[in-house]
Amino acid sequence: MVSMDFQVKDQCVLCGARTLSLWFQGKEEVWNSCDRCGLRFVNPWPVVPAKTLYTDIFDTPVDTSHTPDTRGTELEQSFEYAVLHLRSGGNRLLDVGCHNGSFLVRMRQRGWEVVGIDASIKPVEYARRVHRLKVYHGGVEDLPLDIGCFDMITIWEIVEHMTTPLKSLETVKRLLSPGGIVAISMPNGRSWVANAAKEAWEKIYRKDHIALYSPKTVRYLGKMLSLETCQVRTEGIGLETIRQLGGVNRFLAWKGWPWKLLHKGICILELGAWLYVTFRKPK
Repeated sequence: MVSMDFQVKDQCVLCGARTLSLWFQGKEEVWNSCDRCGLRFVNPWPVVPAKTLYTDIFDTPVDTSHTPDTRGTELEQSFEYAVLHLRSGGNRLLDVGCHNGSFLVRMRQRGWEVVGIDASIKPVEYARRVHRLKVYHGGVEDLPLDIGCFDMITIWEIVEHMTTPLKSLETVKRLLSPGGIVAISMPNGRSWVANAAKEAWEKIYRKDHIALYSPKTVRYLGKMLSLETCQVRTEGIGLETIRQLGGVNRFLAWKGWPWKLLHKGICILELGAWLYVTFRKPK
C-alpha cells in the first residue's frame, strides 16, 4: 500500500452515525463497527482518493481473480442473476475496477457495449493494448461521461476499498439510466468466518480492505442512495480463509450432503463468505 494520510474517526464513514462499537483491537489499528448501518471499518481512516491506494498490490496486468477458472465464473453467474432485474432495455455496461478487462471481454462477446475504469495504470494499458477495450484510468468520480449513459454497472470487489464510498456510489447512480442496475460483490463483513476469526481476518484481508459491508449495511446503503434493493444474497463457506487459517483439511474431509446442508444454512442466515447485491435506479 502506498504512503497515505490517516484520520481518526468518531463517526461512521458511511452513514455518519456517532454510535460506534469496538469490533476488535488490531496490532496497529482499531476496527470499529457502526451500530446504525453495521459497517465495520478501520480506524484511523485513510483520507486520500481511492485511485491513489494499493498501486503496489494491483498494478500488474495479470489478475487471477477475474479469470474463468476461478472467481470469474462466479462473477458471471452473479451477473446473470443481476441482469434479470434490468428494466432500462439497453446493453451499455460499465465495469468499475475492471483491472485488465478480462470480464469486459467476456461481456463484449455476449453483445454488451462495454467500458471500463481502473485506478491502476498498467492493467489499463494492458486492457487497451491487448483487448482493444475502452478503459479509463482513475476513480469512478473522474469519468468524463454524461448522466444516465449506462444500463448496467458492475463493481466486483471494489467498494470495500473506497475511501469515500457514498460519494463514489452517488456517482455510479448518476451514470445509471432509469431502470438500470448496479451489481456489486464484496467479502461479507458479517460472515461466520469474519465473526469467528477477527484477528486472523485482519491478517488475511487488511492489506487491501478498509471497510467490511454486511447485508444490513448494503440494505441501509440502498436507502441512502434512493435505489431499489433488488437482491441481497451471500454465498460460499469461506474455504480460502479457512485454508489460510490452517483448518481446511478438517472441512474438506466432511463431504456429501452434510456439506451442502451446511452451505445452504449459512447462506440462508446471510453468513456466507461473499456478499452479492443488486440495486436498481427508479424510472
